[in-house]
Amino acid sequence: MFLIFQWLVLVIYAISTVFYWQDFINHKSGENKKAQKWFITAVSANFLQIIYFIVETGRIPIATVDEAIGTFVWITATLYLAIEFKLKERSQGALILSVILLFLLKTVMSPHTPQEIAPILYDIKFELHVFAMLLGYSGFTLSAMSGILHLLLYREIQKKELGIFFRRLPSLAYFERISDFAINFGLIFSTLGFALGFYFATIVWTVSFYLDPKIITVLITSLIYFTYFIGRKLGAIRGQRAALLSVVGFILILFSFLIVSQLIPGAHQF
Repeated sequence: MFLIFQWLVLVIYAISTVFYWQDFINHKSGENKKAQKWFITAVSANFLQIIYFIVETGRIPIATVDEAIGTFVWITATLYLAIEFKLKERSQGALILSVILLFLLKTVMSPHTPQEIAPILYDIKFELHVFAMLLGYSGFTLSAMSGILHLLLYREIQKKELGIFFRRLPSLAYFERISDFAINFGLIFSTLGFALGFYFATIVWTVSFYLDPKIITVLITSLIYFTYFIGRKLGAIRGQRAALLSVVGFILILFSFLIVSQLIPGAHQF
């Protein structure tokens, strides 16, 4: 039943992605309304899927990589949708939904085999640690999407090739504003999540956890985003440098999610 739910959510996200790309390319108001309605439906169905999982299992879907990715997708989509409603600017939706769709495809296409879940994953305090980290990663993801669009728009302006990105995207300053907000949001929750995780590590792990590959990757990622934050405050990092830094940080998040968690041995199960 849960797998059917996953496919249904995937299909609804896919339909909304198609409408967002049609709107981005053609800029038709009718498609715009359909796109947002389908997006709202997708986020709502995604939320119901998570509630169904919680009712069935008694825990938040965070115990495995695929569960964590599914929850991360819903958080990211919800956060972006809130920004879209507030700023009334939908030009980022096509790219963000495309990334969301790729994440969902990964979870649906992965083999679904029963796994033994550690008892600590039923502890609400530990679930808050993971949930806070996912909130932080969602903020960093939106910052990276803004960074990518910033770089594409900047390239067109520099080359004086005023194509689709120039016609459809808002100003470079807009993307810097979104990126700054998203990174501030991400740093708040990732710092909280890391602090909670450090606390649990000292209780649960009897061996040294400082060399755990997941922790090392998170620390490097956090360093990149703190460098962005401090550099922006000091005026030393802005424009293309800031956009590029946010994209590099996102690549490290993908590395942490898809490579470190699954291929490199460590204390973390996800």
